[in-house]
Amino acid sequence: MERAYIYGDSLLKATVPDEEMRYHFHLPEVMAQYPTDRLEVVNRAKMGATVTKGLSLVEHDAARGIDARWALVAYGGNDSDFDWPAIAAAPEASAVGAVFLDRAAGSIRPVVFVRETGSCVAETSCASGSVAAAVVLTAGFADGITEIGIGQPGGTLEVGVQRTHGAVTGLSIGGPVRLAQTLTVTLTDVAAAPG
Repeated sequence: MERAYIYGDSLLKATVPDEEMRYHFHLPEVMAQYPTDRLEVVNRAKMGATVTKGLSLVEHDAARGIDARWALVAYGGNDSDFDWPAIAAAPEASAVGAVFLDRAAGSIRPVVFVRETGSCVAETSCASGSVAAAVVLTAGFADGITEIGIGQPGGTLEVGVQRTHGAVTGLSIGGPVRLAQTLTVTLTDVAAAPG
């Protein structure tokens, strides 16, 4: 019989909250709908699992030598680091950003929560998020300047992190820029501008 492993958070454990927000497992009912005479499903999903915890679990199972033809891996719901109390406390703010860092890949996924639509919008690039990621990824590095590429959906931004006695004392960022929309700006001559 072939085997499939499932890795994820509560969603892949078929956990659904009731009206009073108490969580209930529905995995047995879901699995009963599918014949198991040809495929054994091993569900390794964990409530509250994050990408980091999930990677550790997959690496642990791989080191043990799991025997499976397929694996379904889906994480991310518990990785949202939006400060929901701050969002609620600032109703005038139209949007709030968050950056998801994949330490192993050295990449980020920037998203913006848009209040009006109640949605999260994926961005292609984020300069401030790239700098923050570079500072985190180079923590503990030797003094001097460390150049690191931070991958993101729109490409890679190169970030320089300068440290002196372990403290960040300088930052630089660069990389190719592509305009998605043409914009014409007319600058007024500073000398002729009204005072």
